[in-house]
Amino acid sequence: MTTEQLINNIAAATGCTPEQIMGNSRIQRVADARAVLQYSLRERNWTLQRIADAFKCDHSSVCCNVRKMVAAMNLIETYKSANNDTEQTVTSQKIEL
Repeated sequence: MTTEQLINNIAAATGCTPEQIMGNSRIQRVADARAVLQYSLRERNWTLQRIADAFKCDHSSVCCNVRKMVAAMNLIETYKSANNDTEQTVTSQKIEL
């Protein structure tokens, strides 16, 4: 997948335009889409500085967005794990009438 395709896919999934994502809008939906894209680029081994240059921002802003995405994914994994433990406990107990 090319970088352009990645941008278009994230834009389509979030209801933003590629221009909004690559811009400097502070609307939460757009900022979150931008954070997802920056995280995705980092996962493709782009340096923080290269991402920052593409977005015309500081590398520290990119670092903050990448950390935000990692924290969100960790929270989701924790939630899933807690739910799986609860479901296993509930299904392993038999209810007798």
